[in-house]
Parts: sequence; structure tokens; C-alpha cells
Amino acid sequence: MTAGVVDVQRADGLRRRPRTVDATAVAGLVHRGETVVAGHGGGWPRLLVQALVAEAQHPFFVMHNRVEEALPYFGARHVRHVGLMASRSTRAAINAGAADYVPNCYGDTPALFRDGVLPCDVVLVHVTPPDAAGWHSLGTCSAYLSAACTKARLVVAQVNERMPVTRGTRIHTSALDYVVPVDEPLYREEVPAAGQVVTAIARNVAGLIGDGDVLQIGIGKLGNAILGELSGRTGLRLWTETFGDAALDLLRDGTLRGSEEMPAITATFVTGSPALYEALHGETRVQVLPVDRTNHPGRLAGIPHLVAVNSAIEVDLTGQVNAETRGGQVYSGAGGHLDFAIGAQLSPGGRYVCALPATAGDASRIVPTLSTAAAVTVPRALAGYVVTEFGVANLRGRSMRERAEALIAVAHPDHRELLRKSLDRQVGVS
Repeated sequence: MTAGVVDVQRADGLRRRPRTVDATAVAGLVHRGETVVAGHGGGWPRLLVQALVAEAQHPFFVMHNRVEEALPYFGARHVRHVGLMASRSTRAAINAGAADYVPNCYGDTPALFRDGVLPCDVVLVHVTPPDAAGWHSLGTCSAYLSAACTKARLVVAQVNERMPVTRGTRIHTSALDYVVPVDEPLYREEVPAAGQVVTAIARNVAGLIGDGDVLQIGIGKLGNAILGELSGRTGLRLWTETFGDAALDLLRDGTLRGSEEMPAITATFVTGSPALYEALHGETRVQVLPVDRTNHPGRLAGIPHLVAVNSAIEVDLTGQVNAETRGGQVYSGAGGHLDFAIGAQLSPGGRYVCALPATAGDASRIVPTLSTAAAVTVPRALAGYVVTEFGVANLRGRSMRERAEALIAVAHPDHRELLRKSLDRQVGVS
């Protein structure tokens, strides 16, 4: 696992002289029925997408991963959204049939573009101004964009002075077809403070993390709370999909430390505050790489002591994890959950952790069986640790009965008796 620079390539190898245009001109570059692919997180090209939808004169598609802010597609006459993950801003439209969703493992999306499985005609990248040699940093989002650019008919760059130069992924001016100069704030997400339940879960997860471990921890209340419990540890590194402001605190206090082989933080996109983005500018202890490098299970298996922590909607008594559907409807997506579950279980000394509150309202999130409409994000054969505010259940290598008993012990006390009774009706568990 070595650090390096990824240069985005075009398939034809031609050197281009990009034209500088206004954002309102971009819709006219897209042909009828084509698919436009965009970045996400801090690399969300908001101004380009808004102009694209406003100026559209014929039908086409816009495809990207999770963006939580209000999106302009829904109600638009010509543009249809295709999500690589569902989120608060898209799940209602997806479940109503007003938008589409492609189930996928995040680490596999570059291959889907390279192999032509997913269409990719025009790519929107959000980049820094060029350096003296003509290189633009992709800044806060690498993800699937390198692969998409390889297949695209056109690459359009939103060039923003506010985008930080990061180590990892870059594209040369000669690989761009059009340039749109902008001056707009990067996409940001506000993360509310953790309450008592999330704090208790975070403390239980932190107990599974040792000095020198390499961590995959997401953003949000739980991810921030876990990182907050780790200050003062020795020799930790992040190898993850994404990170936010809480990771910056650990970088500053020395809890996260890199080496020649692996920087302190490796991710494929970044989502946080303006202060985080400013701090990333020129920060050599952080690298932002394509998602098939950060998430590929084969690569992850080569990282000793990888601890992957992800959350879920529910876990059944055999250890099956549902992180995608709620009440039979699409709620989120697999993302990198399965990528990192496989990688962590194959990593020497690695651990896969699924952390979640024991209840959602009055309902238990530890359930006898997943419903017939629920997605199985992680199969029971990969079960590792399940953590709630009530403790830690180690399922790896355990029998069906042992798993059920361990999971009941970390369920909410109000639901344990009903879960025990359910065992009598489950073949192979009771």
C-alpha cells in the first residue's frame, strides 16, 4: 500500500485545448438521451448541475453518488436522476419511480464505467485552477471520476479557486474539453452533536481499536463520536471512503500518523466544513485516490490490522446485515460497506464492526429475521462484531445459536424476551 499520484487519462490519448464557457452553455453540449456523470461530496459541481437542469432542452440523465442537499432534478421537465446511492434528498423520488437507483458496491463503480456497463457520455469534474505545468487537482473527490473520464465523449471542468489542492488524483488541462470558471463555496454537511446513545456506542467501538490499527470510519454523528474517543492513541491511520472535520482534529493532535508507505489519511472523497477544506490545501499527510484503490477488497486484505466500522438499519439473529432498505423501500445503498467488510475480515488482525443503536423508536433493530423485502448488505458468513449501546457481540466463528445469544445480550432489554421466544421458531438457531 504505497502513496502515489493518479493521472486521469482520456481513452483517445489526444491533447486538447479546452474552451472556456459559461455554465449556461453546458446543457447545449449534452445530446439527447446521454448520461452526465458528476462527482459528489466536497467535489459536487453544484453550479454546473443547476445550470444543466435549468437550460436543458431535451431528455438526458444525470448520475452520481450521495448528495444530501436539495437537488434540482425533481419536477424538471427533461432531466432524470440516476443514483448510485439513495439519500435524504433522493430516496422519496426513487421509491416513487421519479428517479432511478443502481445497486452497487462503491469500489466497483469505476469498473462499471470502464467496462461500459454504466453509460457515461459527459463527465463534470470539480477541480482546482491549473498549476504551472497545467495540472488540476481533483481536490475533495476522486471516486469513480478517473474511470468515467476515460470513457466519456466530453469532460467539462468546474474550476474553482476554493477547491483545495490535495495529493492523489489530478487531471491535465489537455484532457479537458471545456472549462467553466466559478467562485462558489464547496458542498458542506453539518453534523449534529452525538447524544447519549451514540456516545455509548462510540465508546464500545473504541474498545475494539488498538494502537497501530488502520481505520475505516464514516462521517456523521457516530463516526465523529468514535474518532472523538480515540484522541491520544498511538500510530493510528485512516484508510477510508470519506472523512470529515473530526479526522482533522486527530491529524492535528498527532493521533493519526502516516509513513512513507501510507499517509495518515487515505480517502476517495471528503465532506466537511470550509475550515476542513482550507486545512486540506497542500496537506501532504492526506491523499485522495480513486475508489477502486481505496475500497477494493483485495487491496484492503493487504493492510494489516484494518478495522472497518459501518452502521446498519437492522441485524438479524444469524448476523445478516441490512444497511439499504427500510420497510421494503430503498433508504440508502451498499456503498463501501460490503467492500470493507470483506477486506477487514481478510486483513491479518483485521476486524469488521457493525455499529447501530439497539432501537429505532420503539422497534428493535436486532430482529429475529430480516423481512422478505429487506436487502442483505452483508451476508452472515462475513459477520464480525455487532455493537450497540448495550455492549459488543462477537459473531465471527460462532454457531447460529451462539450468535443469537450474543445478539440478544446487546439488544434493548425491553426486546430481549421476545427475541428469545423467536428462537424456538427458527430452525438451526434454537
